[in-house]
Amino acid sequence: MKEAGEGKRSARRRADEGAREERLRALARELVAPERAVAWRARWGGWLVAALLLWHTVRFARDAEPLALGFWSVLGWAAFQVGVCLIWAFMACAVGHWGVAAHRPGVWVRGPGASRHVDWDRIEGVGVTDHGRLEMKLRKDPDDPDADRWLAVGFFVPPVLCRFLRRRDTAQEAADLLTVMANHPELRPLRGAGHRKLGQPWVLLPAAAVWLYAVYTMLP
Repeated sequence: MKEAGEGKRSARRRADEGAREERLRALARELVAPERAVAWRARWGGWLVAALLLWHTVRFARDAEPLALGFWSVLGWAAFQVGVCLIWAFMACAVGHWGVAAHRPGVWVRGPGASRHVDWDRIEGVGVTDHGRLEMKLRKDPDDPDADRWLAVGFFVPPVLCRFLRRRDTAQEAADLLTVMANHPELRPLRGAGHRKLGQPWVLLPAAAVWLYAVYTMLP
């Protein structure tokens, strides 16, 4: 029974891989190199989730126990109250601040904080995780052999939810387009300055302000 289930999953995986290869070949035939950079970034859905996380941070801080004297009390306060608020503020930045922009030299990737640039020559392919994140497979960096060869970016609507809602899978579309551009230099955007397409990092300031307010609220 277990072997039959594994066989079905393996067959489904091979079918998905074959369908994607055909889809990539079709996209490479039809695609025209964009004049400007192509970008994907957090929209209203991500901003709404970020706002809910920050609101929850404020509620948690108001209901939390204030700082008490004593080594263990201070340690617990820092780890379980200040630390939890910091994690939620970080998650708000992750879902509300992300961005991916493809331009002539490579791809700009923005996470919860700073942006990172990845050259096209380093990108071997791009897939999609079950959680709706783009997963870049990077070629080995000769200057840094120990560098991570996988890079997860973005927070798209998960594929299973796209199928349930019968809407376009924008994460898969982005992964296909980036993969084709990585393998076909003539199809890459004709201009640079892709970082301008990422938009302003407006989520960082309110996230930092909410975290500082939460810490201040939990002080005696």
